[in-house]
Amino acid sequence: MKDLVGIGETMNSEVAKRAYDDAASGAFVEIGKLATDSIKTARLFLAPIQLAASFQNRLERFLRNLENDVPEQHRIESHPQICGPILESMRYIDESNELWDMFCELLSKSVDCRKVKLAHPSFAHILRQLSRDEALILAKLQNNNFEYEVTRELVNRRFTNKKVIHSTLPIQELHNPDSFDIYDTHLRSLSLISWKTKKEDPIRDSSGIQTGIHELYEITLTSFGSLFMDACTRLTDETND
Repeated sequence: MKDLVGIGETMNSEVAKRAYDDAASGAFVEIGKLATDSIKTARLFLAPIQLAASFQNRLERFLRNLENDVPEQHRIESHPQICGPILESMRYIDESNELWDMFCELLSKSVDCRKVKLAHPSFAHILRQLSRDEALILAKLQNNNFEYEVTRELVNRRFTNKKVIHSTLPIQELHNPDSFDIYDTHLRSLSLISWKTKKEDPIRDSSGIQTGIHELYEITLTSFGSLFMDACTRLTDETND
C-alpha cells in the first residue's frame, strides 16, 4: 500500500519525532522533582503534555479513517507547508475539540488528488491560530448568518449605552462566552467573517430631536472564510469514488 501521502515522511522527520518524544522527556522528569505543595499548580500544565504523549494513538486512528476515506488510487503526497504545521498542532488537541476534526479534514484533503485544490497552505497556519470557540462560531456561520440588533443613546454627540434588542449569536454555546468580543475581532482580522449593516435608523423624541440610533447587523462568512471552511470541514455532498 502506498505511503499515506507524505504523512509518513513527515512523521519520520525531526519535527514529527518531537511529537512523540518531547512530552515523555524533560517535562515529566522536572515535575517529579517539585515539592509536594507545588504539584497542584504543576498539574495545570500536565494536560497538554499528556495529550502530546498520546498523540501517536490519536494519529493512528486518524490514519485508519483516512485509508477508508481516500482510496489508494487518489492519494498524493501532502505539501510540507500543510502537513507539517497541522501535525505539530494536532498533538496538543483532544479528539473532542472542534479543531481536531478541522485539522483532520484539511489534512485529508491535502492528500486527496480530487480535493487538494481546496487545501491552500495558508489555511494550516490560520487553523493553528483559532480557539475551539472560534471554530464553533465559524461552523455555525456555515449554515446560518447571525443577526445582531441594538439601540444606542446619543449622549454628547456620541452613541453609547448599547442595548441588545435581538441576537442570534451563539454566545451561550461557547466555552468562554465572555471572550466573544476577542473572538469576533480576531476572526475579522483574519478576514474570515464580516459585519454588514442592514439597517441604521435614527431614534427621535417627540420634538424630532435625535436621541439615539437603531442598528441591525448581519454577520457572515467572507468569501475567503467560506473557502477556508470548505477546506476544513466535510461537505455534505462529498462522496468517495
